Amino acid sequence: MPVGAREIDSDLTQNYEIGGKFTMLDERLQLNATLYQIDWDGIPILNFYDDQFLCGATTNAGEARSKGVEFDLTYGLSSGLLLRTSASYMEAELTENAPILGGRSGDPLPGAPRFNASLGLEHHFTLAGHSTYWRADYAYVGGFYNNLAEIGTEVGDYHRL
Repeated sequence: MPVGAREIDSDLTQNYEIGGKFTMLDERLQLNATLYQIDWDGIPILNFYDDQFLCGATTNAGEARSKGVEFDLTYGLSSGLLLRTSASYMEAELTENAPILGGRSGDPLPGAPRFNASLGLEHHFTLAGHSTYWRADYAYVGGFYNNLAEIGTEVGDYHRL
C-alpha cells in the first residue's frame, strides 16, 4: 500500500546555555554545572512503528522546547581514589499542537526522561609494576514513553550497577 512521497523538513534549533567549570580544594574537587534551553522548530518524531514488519515513519511535529540543568562532580577522596557523580533534570515538551501526531502543546517529548543520575567510585593503583584501576558505577535513568500519546508501557525508570 503506497503512502506517498516521504518528506521531512529540516529542523532548526536555538540553543541557550550558561554554566561553569570549577576546581577547588587544591584541585581535589571539580564541579561542572549547566543550565540550558533548546527551542526546536520542525522536530522530527517517529509517529508510527510496526513491530511485526520492523518499519516506521517519521513526521515533523512542529515546535518543542527542552530546558534543564546538568551537573557532574569529581572528588579526590585520597591519592588514587575518586568519587564521581552526576545528575540532570530536563523538561522536554511540545510548544505547539501537532495534530498529525495527536500531540498537543505541553505534551512531553518521547524518549526524554526528566531525571538521570549516576555515582561512581574509582581506585587507581600499581599492580606488578603496571598502572591498574577498578571502578564501580551506579546509574539511574528516569521513566519515559517512546510516543507522544504516552500509550503502552513506560520505559526507562531503571537502576544499573
